[in-house]
Amino acid sequence: MIPGCSFRRRFPQLPSIIMTSSSALVFICAATSCLWNSVAVSADVEIVDLSHAYANEGMTFYPHPNIAHFNITKSYKKTSNIGVYWDMNNFCLGEHVGTHIDAPLHSIPGGRGVHELRLDELIGDAVIIDISAKAAMDVDYECTIADIRSWEEKHGVIPPKSIFFLRTDWSKYWGNDVKYLGTDTGKHENLHLPGLHPDAAKFLINDRQIKLYGADAISIDVGPSKHKEVHVTLLGADIGALENLANLDKLPATGSKVFAIPMKIKDGSGAPTRVFAMIGAGNTCYLSFSLVCITLLNAVMTFVWNST
Repeated sequence: MIPGCSFRRRFPQLPSIIMTSSSALVFICAATSCLWNSVAVSADVEIVDLSHAYANEGMTFYPHPNIAHFNITKSYKKTSNIGVYWDMNNFCLGEHVGTHIDAPLHSIPGGRGVHELRLDELIGDAVIIDISAKAAMDVDYECTIADIRSWEEKHGVIPPKSIFFLRTDWSKYWGNDVKYLGTDTGKHENLHLPGLHPDAAKFLINDRQIKLYGADAISIDVGPSKHKEVHVTLLGADIGALENLANLDKLPATGSKVFAIPMKIKDGSGAPTRVFAMIGAGNTCYLSFSLVCITLLNAVMTFVWNST
């Protein structure tokens, strides 16, 4: 080294070169990690669709005169004179039709609308409690605190911030109005279907701190409920609720990560929602871990260089 000259003064541009190279290395490593993990996830993770399809036929609707049924019509179908094909539709539906979410605004004046629900509230680890056998014996069966505690004896206490799904297997009746609604009268006052007991709803909120609730029936309340206590309790606690879920029988009691992505309707009291679950989603943690390691490596390199 030349006397009186430091290495950094001799090569003043070197820090920026190294940091640029370091950043490029981070980007390359992160991209490689993403690619590697996307391949690993696709091979190891099962994805289960928890939503019913929207169609002009085969759907069951809540029997309320002010709910618009789903309807899709062809608006344009043509091949242009230069050979480009276009196919477009228009559709109409109510907020609370098909697989959908109830926002707090649905039952609580001044509650949050759909557009105000945060994504972190709609994505998370799920627990599924199966009451299908009891519902088969009693169409109006209510899941109780005792049912939840019995489940916990086998699977452990429900962790805070879990997504709680109540499996009744009512989704197998989807499209069969009489079976799904429990009535052929066409009146919501005459509904018969299983659901959650109001005391159990309070327990899940106060003692288990769930962040999202869902059921595979047309309502989260039992059919005969007149005051919709479960709606009022859950939405009153600022917790969203999913209705008309499908395929809950394909999920394990624990170990799935759920994504509930509603249409972002400003001031919506509810919205159609695509819901799906990833089983074995813990594998995706490798991606986050890799990125954290790369970020830490870059920080260490920066610190060492600035300290010289």
